[in-house]
Amino acid sequence: MKKRQMNITRRGFLKAGALAAGALSAPGITTGAAAEPTARIDREVMSCCQFCQVRCTTLVQVRNNRVVNAYGNPGNTWTDGTMCPKGQALVELTYSPHRIVNPLKREGTNWKRISYREALNTVAERIIKVKGEFPDDYAHRVTLFAPLWESHESEIAAEMALWAAGFPDICSPGDTCIGSSATALRICLGSPVSTTTLDEAMNAQTLVLFGANIAEMYPPYIRWIDQARAKGVRVIYLDPRRTPTSNHCDEQLMGRPGTDGALALGLIRLMISCPPREWVQGTG
Repeated sequence: MKKRQMNITRRGFLKAGALAAGALSAPGITTGAAAEPTARIDREVMSCCQFCQVRCTTLVQVRNNRVVNAYGNPGNTWTDGTMCPKGQALVELTYSPHRIVNPLKREGTNWKRISYREALNTVAERIIKVKGEFPDDYAHRVTLFAPLWESHESEIAAEMALWAAGFPDICSPGDTCIGSSATALRICLGSPVSTTTLDEAMNAQTLVLFGANIAEMYPPYIRWIDQARAKGVRVIYLDPRRTPTSNHCDEQLMGRPGTDGALALGLIRLMISCPPREWVQGTG
């Protein structure tokens, strides 16, 4: 079979390479996560990504009872079918040989695979032992780390089981993820979650991204920033680094690392000490 030669100049090669790099670095692009032709699959089911609290909806394609592809649901109003790199790796992670799918018990420096029955019995025996040794003071001697984003139902079931046993101490996965921001929001705004929705960004005059690297952390949402700019919203990005989000903003303020607290306090002082008309117009 005669090989086909490709005649490409150095300039053409560099140009093609630049285009490819730009496509791969563009936020929200579903590279490697497009739909498979229906002729290659048996069925397609609706699902959602489990890797963070956003829960982007997906369409999962199955062949021979095995997941072969997962891609963003284009009918999702918020994501418009885009996925972040974590979501794009769903199939690879599902069938990874390193994925832990059974309970493990430490024996010396190694881990031994055990059954779910043995795991449940081990936990029950420990709880009974604690209650027996400390009949009047056992409530805070057992703590549960709740399931990590598997589903809200599993978190509720875990809490109910622990409370039924008489132990109130539960560490939510949010404690290691969004706990600090939720605490600050509750103190400052009265709610631990967002007080508005993404689409409201397009009704603002100025949108401030305070260290929020949307293009890398939540790439499906960067399109809302672009839509806001298209409607005339001024987007200001506060981050000491140049990130992909920088390309989607009108202005970036690059403060020294570690000074964001001082900046926040300065903004609070400005809003308290100056009449709103003055600091909005920049005359105060």
